[in-house]
Amino acid sequence: MEASLAFAWFAEVTGSSAAGLLQTAHRWCHMVDYPADDGLYLALAQRRQGVLLSQGRRLLRKVQGIPEARGWVMELAGWDGQR
Repeated sequence: MEASLAFAWFAEVTGSSAAGLLQTAHRWCHMVDYPADDGLYLALAQRRQGVLLSQGRRLLRKVQGIPEARGWVMELAGWDGQR
């Protein structure tokens, strides 16, 4: 899963919308006080209207209080294959 996201991110960044994606990632990094790579994963999942699965309890706690992250940032252990 992580490799798939990395490849999707690379395809997105090499396209014309790289600046917008990076701006969104920067905003996420500040909102959750987290490193750039997680900000990029959050931005990509949001842009593609996908699900970001994480085992990182700290990240999950941080996004719980952010309304725009509800429903698409989920704990890997609790994911049932549905959105």
